[in-house]
Amino acid sequence: MAIHHQKKIFALIPAVLLFLVTLGLYGAMHWYISHIKAESQVMINTIAQSDEKVLSSRRLALSLKEVEPLLGELQAYGVNSEEIVGFIDRIEKLGDKTGSTVTIASINVPEEEAVPGRPFTPIDMMITINGSWKSVMQTVELFENLPFRLAFDKVRIYKTGELSGGAAKKASPGSAWAAQFGLKVIRLK
Repeated sequence: MAIHHQKKIFALIPAVLLFLVTLGLYGAMHWYISHIKAESQVMINTIAQSDEKVLSSRRLALSLKEVEPLLGELQAYGVNSEEIVGFIDRIEKLGDKTGSTVTIASINVPEEEAVPGRPFTPIDMMITINGSWKSVMQTVELFENLPFRLAFDKVRIYKTGELSGGAAKKASPGSAWAAQFGLKVIRLK
């Protein structure tokens, strides 16, 4: 019986060794698969991030392409630094077309360095127009139709000599009406 018992133990040793080898292989395979899975997840995240960057850059390129035609329109809305003198001359000559007199009472052109980081600084002007009712109104209409982004402020249309406080305003001969208003135009740097 002892020999038969020894044969059973010797028969169990290869089974136990086979079990331990199988268990070791299973553990190694499990570690290898989890390692590959972690690496593939990192690669998937990297690809997703680069795809997102590509999509963002494509969206940005499309946005810039859409905005490009508007840039020329924006340039037409304002007066850049080189055009200020020509713009003032143009303003003063508007009355020549209608028979009125256009006077720039005051103008404030801020220095470019005065407001850093703001690409659009307004040019402030105080305008006075003298002439007949028709010529004053036509000149005001010409101002409204200038191809710039303008803001009118404190518009006053009055008969000459009827300015507030009863102070008579000197007008050119034949003028019976005047208009005064503040005018702001965008200044592009």
